[in-house]
Amino acid sequence: MSKFEETENSIQNNEKDSEECQLENICEIETEDNSNNSQNHEQADGSKQPLSLQFSVPSLSSLTQPLNTMFTEAKHHICTFIGSNPSSMLGRKSHTFSTKEPVWIMGSQYDMTESPSDCDMKEDGTMNGMERVVRKLSTILWITYRRGFEVIEGSKYTSDAGWGCMVRTTQMMCAQGLILFYCRKQELTESTDGSYSSLFEHVLSCFNDTYGACFSLHNMLKHSKSFQKGVGTWFGPAEACVMAVKCLQDSFLSNQIAGLVASQSNGVIYKSEITKLCCNEGKWEKAIFIFVPLRLGLNELNLNYIPSVLRCLEMKHSIGIVGGKPQRSLYFVGYQHENLLYLDPHTVFDTNKDKSNIPYNCKNIYSLNVRELDPSMALGFFVRDKHDFELFWEECQCFIKKPFPIFTIQDEMPLLDLTWEEASTNDHDSESSEGSEWENL
Repeated sequence: MSKFEETENSIQNNEKDSEECQLENICEIETEDNSNNSQNHEQADGSKQPLSLQFSVPSLSSLTQPLNTMFTEAKHHICTFIGSNPSSMLGRKSHTFSTKEPVWIMGSQYDMTESPSDCDMKEDGTMNGMERVVRKLSTILWITYRRGFEVIEGSKYTSDAGWGCMVRTTQMMCAQGLILFYCRKQELTESTDGSYSSLFEHVLSCFNDTYGACFSLHNMLKHSKSFQKGVGTWFGPAEACVMAVKCLQDSFLSNQIAGLVASQSNGVIYKSEITKLCCNEGKWEKAIFIFVPLRLGLNELNLNYIPSVLRCLEMKHSIGIVGGKPQRSLYFVGYQHENLLYLDPHTVFDTNKDKSNIPYNCKNIYSLNVRELDPSMALGFFVRDKHDFELFWEECQCFIKKPFPIFTIQDEMPLLDLTWEEASTNDHDSESSEGSEWENL
């Protein structure tokens, strides 16, 4: 026999001996645990108990976790690249304004009948429809993906590209409310001298990607644990609204502004809940964010609700709608005909870049036909004071009289109201229709 054959046989014998040894060790351990010093495993009747072997099998989650991590990181890197070159890859369509239909932007109507050649400011200093639309849109803060921020606790993430779009659109909706809190809508829209840049900077500072900013991505994600979701996962509209309200409650603004998420009342806004949050000993003391998460269909938007969705953007106290396409959130601020006007967070900017070089308003306004809207969304409203609330309530009363209202109002919450548990926002948001941002790219 050759040396090679001898070596090969020796290796095989060693492997066989090793396997037998391991099996014997397992048997010894099992025998020691079960026999209680009875080597024959005898039962009370004298019969012998059969020897049982137990092997530890890894759980499925422990096997798939590394794959999930690799997939998430790969998605993150690809979405970062796409976010740096978004227009062509995301298939966004810039909106072409028609002169035949009015434009509605969060409660303000703009007459577009004047021709584009008349878009310069009139001799008396007033603005025509198109100029006013451009001015209005320039006052809406644009918050997008970021990269290079401080690591989010409990993770390795320094960017939210690919998964943070719902948080970003909710931040934009909250930013719009804060602007209205500090400045009345009419003053802001009619200003032409750029005197509100300091206001915008102050509001944006509340959304910086640090733990010191009250509405930051970092602070919002601190509250994601109540949904049993971690960093790097996609959040639904109801979840993002709840996280925003919790951030508000933890902030320096909590003694001036309250927050209400109507998901626990199944789309019903209760007057008593608002007054309880805003009043102290019968005196109205706070402004309030009112968020109404909705699901208007199973996998597709119920077309009966389209007029009602558009009417929400006509309401004076609207601060927009967050929603969009499956797991690709957009911030809808108005509409023309059946085209929803939106700001898109799917562009990546460096956090550490000079702040003066990061635009805070979007130069391009995109549109999406309302029929393509995902059924999962959240409405936003902002009420400044008691008088403002009375106007809002009157407007809601008119709203619910129209066919197919997508939310309703009541003065008092019923004693036996079947509310959801807080964690049920997961069900409200779950799947947000099939697919994901990654799968649809």
